[in-house]
Amino acid sequence: MLREGKYSCVIRNGEIRTFTRPGVIDAYCLLKNEPAFLKGASVADKVVGKGAAALFALGEVSELYADVISTPALDLLKKTPVKALYREEVPAIKNKLNTGLCPLEAKCAGKNSAADILPLIDDFMKEKLQNKCESVVEKVELQFCKDLTPCPSPKERGAKPQQLPSCTDSPLLRRGAGGEVSTLNSQNKV
Repeated sequence: MLREGKYSCVIRNGEIRTFTRPGVIDAYCLLKNEPAFLKGASVADKVVGKGAAALFALGEVSELYADVISTPALDLLKKTPVKALYREEVPAIKNKLNTGLCPLEAKCAGKNSAADILPLIDDFMKEKLQNKCESVVEKVELQFCKDLTPCPSPKERGAKPQQLPSCTDSPLLRRGAGGEVSTLNSQNKV
């Protein structure tokens, strides 16, 4: 289902939710706003670095499948009850341009526990959103989690009031490539 649907991540815990956003945004959002959905879940993800592994460990998922997983992510998961399966292990996750390490993978280097990594991910997400705020202020994704306010609200910027969704709004959680909502029943396999 992960590859067929061209999803970045598929999570099953009673219901199946599909995700298309890159990086750890969706896992982070779920951990912060719907940790009960992660607890005991089965996760299939295309790429799992140390940051994603930490989020899934903190979310207490029961099993994790990755098309590609980094050695640091596997080392972290070995210290947790999460059962990890994967197609390919790589020394580290590279950035999108393939010119160096993924910024989050680099930030997590040297940390040995998921609990130690979470504050780094908090900072990473805030920095990432603040940088986007300067160029794409009106993007809904800037306020994807209700506990993050990386830039002034539309009202504070003088913009017209509008409803901005948070992580708990299902269209963001289950948004497909074309923006459609994707919800499947629990009988489909991950």
